[in-house]
Amino acid sequence: MVDNRWYNAHTTGADSLWAGVPAVALQGRGLASRASGSFLAALGLGYTVAPSWKAYEDLICSLASTPERLQLLRRRLLDARSDAPFFDLEGLARAQERLVHGMWRAHEASPASGPKMHIIAARART
Repeated sequence: MVDNRWYNAHTTGADSLWAGVPAVALQGRGLASRASGSFLAALGLGYTVAPSWKAYEDLICSLASTPERLQLLRRRLLDARSDAPFFDLEGLARAQERLVHGMWRAHEASPASGPKMHIIAARART
């Protein structure tokens, strides 16, 4: 998949990666243009996110002319389905449940007129 710069594939991109379709992305600046780069980095494929138009074109041409490399990327994606946190939807659901329970506990514990609470949802990188 050759993703565009301005608005990345998002859900379609995640589905394509799940299906084992290698992707090339151009590093963007805004939220809509950084999704593919985030997905690829989470899968250990950050090297398929190009920092410039020239690098983007070179990477696309290189992959297009090297089927073995494409097959290796495809195999890596298919293997990642069983152990990459990016594809762990059950783990994501459990984390969301913990977050919602934590928000409810914080809501119950704070007085109605008290300060608004912020809950940090990010987990530490390991």
